[in-house]
Amino acid sequence: MRWWISRRASGTGPSSLSLIHIYPPPSADLSLSLSLVQPLVTGNGTVDVLATVTNNGPADAEAVQVQVGVDDPDNNGRPPLECFPGGVAICNTGGGALIPSLPAGASMNVEFVYNYLLSLIHI
Repeated sequence: MRWWISRRASGTGPSSLSLIHIYPPPSADLSLSLSLVQPLVTGNGTVDVLATVTNNGPADAEAVQVQVGVDDPDNNGRPPLECFPGGVAICNTGGGALIPSLPAGASMNVEFVYNYLLSLIHI
């Protein structure tokens, strides 16, 4: 909850103080960008995805959950093999990561590694 103190001057009398309650409080504006750590995957192997979460403010963000999904050619979602958190991020067993706190103006990276299986389709 934020409170602001403002001072107003009247035309002929003394100035007065007033409290102004700001509700709802400002919120965080989050953005997500994804990039491949290895730009080319040939055959079976791993896909490394770097997720960058940025808090554009004006408020700090708390308990940010990040999940990235990668499908193989058969459209089967694969859980990540590994997760490499940046900063204070925590990888969880559900295939994602938790960023406990992300201050306004800050960014954090989380790298997810997926197993990629290339399948041949016969026509």
